[in-house]
Amino acid sequence: MEAVGLFFPTAPDSELPDPAPEAGLRTTTVAASEISEEYWGVTVAVSIPRTDPQTPVARYYSLGVLRSGAGWVAADLPSEVAMPRPGEEPALDYASRAVPPGALVQTVEQWAGAYLAADGELDRYLAPGFNQAPISPTPYTAVTLRAVYPRSGHEEQATKQRPGDAAVVEVLARLEATDASEESIALTYPLELTARSADGR
Repeated sequence: MEAVGLFFPTAPDSELPDPAPEAGLRTTTVAASEISEEYWGVTVAVSIPRTDPQTPVARYYSLGVLRSGAGWVAADLPSEVAMPRPGEEPALDYASRAVPPGALVQTVEQWAGAYLAADGELDRYLAPGFNQAPISPTPYTAVTLRAVYPRSGHEEQATKQRPGDAAVVEVLARLEATDASEESIALTYPLELTARSADGR
């Protein structure tokens, strides 16, 4: 209950749930809208392991989230809602052709392994002054990089095997992570990479 209370500081202790997490649950944010400055309404899908064909694949919950200091906290407890209507998928400003294998792709792959699966030292892939903590405890046992797509206008820079020092390129990384139950989940990250040594690494 104490851990849950960190994210719901305005809720009385008597209202806070204290269940053991159910095995196999997955959560995904499916909608978010800004209600006022630094206050958002968020809808989350909770995937549920099926016990029979009548069990729903997912249930949906909404809650208000507001900024508190350097982070975010929930303004209320989750309320179950109907599945949001899907909208049109926005066109992303990235090239359709993936970056070929090379130093850039290798760097993204190694960053993903360190960040998501505690495979390697994360700090070596971060720009000086940029702080990023690895996912902990990590739910993933393996991470596979499916493709890296350069942002429009960055195609030439992304394919250089030896970019100039301090050269910047923006990419979209598509990954597949596998958890301990051998289930896979697709993950996507927009990244900005900077060459920070004489050899372009």
